[in-house]
Amino acid sequence: TGIGFVWTLADKGFRTVKESLPDLNHVGYKSEAVGHDLLSMAAMLGEWIHQVPTGVEFFTEQELRCYSPNCYPLWVPQTDAHRADGYWKLPKANPNSSIALEIERTQKALSKYELVADFYEEYPFVSDVIWITAMPKSKNSIASRIQEYLGTQNTKHSFISLEDFVNLGWQSKFQIGRLTGKTLSQYLVTMSSQIYHSCDSRLLLETRKKPFKFDSSNVSNSHSFFN
Repeated sequence: TGIGFVWTLADKGFRTVKESLPDLNHVGYKSEAVGHDLLSMAAMLGEWIHQVPTGVEFFTEQELRCYSPNCYPLWVPQTDAHRADGYWKLPKANPNSSIALEIERTQKALSKYELVADFYEEYPFVSDVIWITAMPKSKNSIASRIQEYLGTQNTKHSFISLEDFVNLGWQSKFQIGRLTGKTLSQYLVTMSSQIYHSCDSRLLLETRKKPFKFDSSNVSNSHSFFN
């Protein structure tokens, strides 16, 4: 439709990098859902697009999908029972802990999230689960269902509004959970080295064909990949 443009790996590029990869359970490189994957990339990389701080590690949804679980790093649950949208390992956190990312553009049956909650309870080294999702002002939300199911509001699950994230990137604030009031940037940067060249993380959601220097005054919603 020409609404948005993204750079992706093509067949020639995949053949070039394939030799450096471990044995793959799933051989492929194409996105299953471009809009979702773009959000995942923007959430994981964010203000670190120019320079990732020393000691920060990522394990992406595509790696989870393509690699055998026995090839996952030890700070990632070594199972395919559930696939997060990625994991961070941050140097100022517990050395063996990680943070999971869950992005839900469309809310599924609420019973599904009880299984997700159970999954993360089985892996206590996943210290926090960051959700980016629509947040209806009712009990029919992922946050309410998980809190009710686990029997406490003080869970490892913290929630950012999808709309806020699209508009503010890493400057969006957690609205529910123990991280409430912090921005995603404050949380991730506090747990990592402070020495890096930051940028506006909304650049990663800018999908016009020609790159440009970001100026919030010249960006309208019509330029968003998600409209």
